[in-house]
Amino acid sequence: AIINERFLAAPHKEVLEYVSRKGNDRDRWISGMQRLQTQFTDFIESADPNKDSH
Repeated sequence: AIINERFLAAPHKEVLEYVSRKGNDRDRWISGMQRLQTQFTDFIESADPNKDSH
């Protein structure tokens, strides 16, 4: 990034694609992040051994 005088340094080319999508369609990106959060929450809740012990 420094040699190429670029502001954004990314570990992979895919990350640049994610950043581009986020900037080009913010509502779609937010919707995707909400779906991802739901998946994480569902996974964590399903893995909780104390969930049904009350």
